Amino acid sequence: MARHRDIAASPVRTSAETWDAIRELIAATLARSEHVDGAMVRRTLDHAAPAGTALVAAGYTGGADITLVAAPLRLTIRTVGGYEAFKAHADENLNPVPGAASAQDWTVYLPSPAGLSALGDDVIEGAEHLSSGPPPQEAQESANTSTPVIDLRRLDPARRS
Repeated sequence: MARHRDIAASPVRTSAETWDAIRELIAATLARSEHVDGAMVRRTLDHAAPAGTALVAAGYTGGADITLVAAPLRLTIRTVGGYEAFKAHADENLNPVPGAASAQDWTVYLPSPAGLSALGDDVIEGAEHLSSGPPPQEAQESANTSTPVIDLRRLDPARRS
């Protein structure tokens, strides 16, 4: 299930405040799953803060997604800066994103622009739930999830037994 959130950045928030908002959104979303420890998510994203803050400050997250994959949820996050940040802030939804309650595992995919790839690689090295690679395609994720089958014939009153 694909979801998206826009997060207001500068001049509404500093890059560190923006990263904190992203961290809390991801942690609160994943904390809905009994299989994911919200405190561990926060620690992982705190570890990624140097890269995340730099990506936000340089404006890379305004044009490239931070992607959380926690099957069946696929959450893309972008930051909005400049004049548009004020509108984004007014429309912002920082509540937990529905869809991760059954997640068993998760990965946050950070953009890896040429100028910051070394910093990203340093932060991501050894971090189990962080990646600088491209996120998997949605088709692959949906193939791993089950969809309930509804027998529409049973909804027809004339066919009920």
